[in-house]
Amino acid sequence: MDLRQAYRALDPAHPIAPDSPFYARRLDSPVDLTIGELKLSEAPRWYLLAGHRGSGKTTELARIAQALAKSHTVVRVECSSQDHTVLEQALENIVAKLETLTESSRRATTVLRSSFVFEDERDAGVRTPRMLRWLHENPPPFSEPLVVLLDGLDKLDLPHIRDAFGALHSTLGEESLSVVCTIPLFVTLDPDFGELARLVHAWHFLPSIDLWTRDGERIDAGWKTCRDVLERRAEGLLSDEALELLIEQGAGIHRELLRLAQRACALAAVAGETSVDLPHVERAVHEIRNEYSIMLRSEDHRLLAEVDRTGRISADPRLLRLVRDQFVVSYGGGGAWFSVHPMVRPLIVDGEKAAFG
Repeated sequence: MDLRQAYRALDPAHPIAPDSPFYARRLDSPVDLTIGELKLSEAPRWYLLAGHRGSGKTTELARIAQALAKSHTVVRVECSSQDHTVLEQALENIVAKLETLTESSRRATTVLRSSFVFEDERDAGVRTPRMLRWLHENPPPFSEPLVVLLDGLDKLDLPHIRDAFGALHSTLGEESLSVVCTIPLFVTLDPDFGELARLVHAWHFLPSIDLWTRDGERIDAGWKTCRDVLERRAEGLLSDEALELLIEQGAGIHRELLRLAQRACALAAVAGETSVDLPHVERAVHEIRNEYSIMLRSEDHRLLAEVDRTGRISADPRLLRLVRDQFVVSYGGGGAWFSVHPMVRPLIVDGEKAAFG
């Protein structure tokens, strides 16, 4: 493997499948419980899976699909729209994917597709698919339970996420299908999250990979998982010192880890090197820290210092932005707690020194 191959393998923009040679299974995923319950239950179940952007939610959905492939009909839907049509698009994608199922279901789903017509209900101010009334009256003859895995709501802002999921539940909640939907972590911190939580059987938190305890003690299992992620994609190209700094500054967030390692690979290649050493990672950290500093507001220093001191999130709505933009990172070891991103922490110290002279 050379730096060019490693750079491409470290691309954080493309989630990997559980059967990929790059996949390193995490030990703390709540998805195992979700899979178990979906296999055990005869009744439809709804789940929310919350986590940071880039924490591995899409890959965990793929693991659910793989685990249920022999016992369930699984439909995966990606919401790519960023506007009010997200529900319509998601439902249309569900039907389109149903058309690709086994021959025994093809006839029913073709009829289902032909009945998928949106009508404008002006009094309600929303558009509702007529198809769903047909589905309720004429359920397709699937021999296995139907599970819909819905991904991509991270692309929406908070009000649209609430509206889209609420509309999805009101539309599909009475149908004989289970749903697992990923949501960004900051949604769970909103004061009104309880309204969403009441619509599902359970919601689960996919934390960042635990690298430290709240007392600052190193968690070797977490470091090993992150090392495994990097070594699978950049085999033999990262020095031990480079690996250590990459893992520390990656904060246990899969996408952050890959983004930082990819940047270090690029810097090493530009310098004419054939491998990545500590100075390349140090420069990558410096560059990405500068990107964070541009987004940092003066009022953020106090909020972040308080999070760093307590490990908790207050009700201040400004913290939602800091969690959304990953100035603040969540962990799950010993109960959910929060920490300032290690890339950001030096900026906070500098900011407080400047504020107090």
